[in-house]
Amino acid sequence: MEYCEQNIQEDIEQDIAASEELIDHISLLEEEIEAIQLDEQHLDKLTAQHDQLLADKKQVDENLSDLNSSIEQYNTDQPQKVAYQGKKGRAGFWRFISLILAAGSLGLWWVLVKMPGSDLFNKVNELLQANVPQFTAEHYPFLLYAGGGFVFLFIIFWAMIVSHKGNIGRLGEAGKTLAEKLRALDSERTAESDENRDMLLRRIENSSLDTKALSEALQTDLDYLTQEQEKLAEQISELSSELAIERERVEKVRDLLEKVDTLQAQVDDKAERNRIRELASELLMGATRHLSKRFNHVIRDHVSKTLPLFTDNRYEHLQIDEDLTVRVFSNEKHDFMELDEISSGTQRQIMLAVRLALSQEMVSRKVHNQQFLILDEPFAFFDEERTERSLAVLPELSDDLPQIWIIAQTFPESMNFERTIYCEREQVEKTA
Repeated sequence: MEYCEQNIQEDIEQDIAASEELIDHISLLEEEIEAIQLDEQHLDKLTAQHDQLLADKKQVDENLSDLNSSIEQYNTDQPQKVAYQGKKGRAGFWRFISLILAAGSLGLWWVLVKMPGSDLFNKVNELLQANVPQFTAEHYPFLLYAGGGFVFLFIIFWAMIVSHKGNIGRLGEAGKTLAEKLRALDSERTAESDENRDMLLRRIENSSLDTKALSEALQTDLDYLTQEQEKLAEQISELSSELAIERERVEKVRDLLEKVDTLQAQVDDKAERNRIRELASELLMGATRHLSKRFNHVIRDHVSKTLPLFTDNRYEHLQIDEDLTVRVFSNEKHDFMELDEISSGTQRQIMLAVRLALSQEMVSRKVHNQQFLILDEPFAFFDEERTERSLAVLPELSDDLPQIWIIAQTFPESMNFERTIYCEREQVEKTA
């Protein structure tokens, strides 16, 4: 058990030393983490800024694309609108002429046919005879026919005007759309109200600005959007680089933290193992104390039977402490004495009694049968009186030890043995 306890303590010390090294390593890693000075919210802020810049650039790209599309549509529709406006004007002119001619033809027919003999009839008739003498009453119906024809032409020109007006309105949508986009762009860049700018937007809205003038007028807007596009692209590039660096820092800190967690887990594991070892040590020490007490009790019982016989009742029994310190009870002093307080001969008697007690306990526990005992020079430092007393006690030691062999240089002459063997260099002699 002492060997087990020693091994446990060595394992505990080794794990403590290893834990200290791990803790030192953890401290170095934590210092490295601290040196990085990572702001946990900085990456989120950079990501949000990056996403916002991407959204802004996407909006600028869409605005530029929409503006170019609107300008292209305006350049396509504006000449067509001007052409339809010309057609509408000409159709309006001829519609007006048709109306005049229809009204004149029908009015003249009405006067000549429906108002004969009236003053107006006479005046018109005189005027016709003076300028168109060949125009007679048989030609009056042609005035009605001519009036109907002019009315038909009026309707045709009116329909053409309506059609041209629809085309003009459809083609004018490009100007309105372009004007709306330009106003929205002015709002985004918080441009101050300008009379010339307002007039330009109205002309664009009405599609009255030709394509060349439009290109010159909107070059500033296109340049602004292009510059915004380039500026945002540059900011995104710079922020992307900063994001990459910050992500590397975050990843490095994450790796260091994982290493710290791994090392801390090892420290915790060693601490848990040491806790278990300490518990095992306590259990082992408890078992040792229990066995020691039990052993001491058994040894004391055996010794208390032989020691008084060895010492002529001067010493009765032993007291063996947990640290195996041996003290003997003196009947003369009525108290326990340390071994160094008694004579060396008595000490050897006590040790002989302990060895015999151990032998008795081993036989009773392991063999469970009669056994013999060999003692090698047990009385080497005994005087003759102690030797005789000890030899007299041995046959009464235990029924389990009926046979005891004693090896010695000499024996007291007064002692008799059942069997004696003399050993010399040249021969061995046995006597009954």
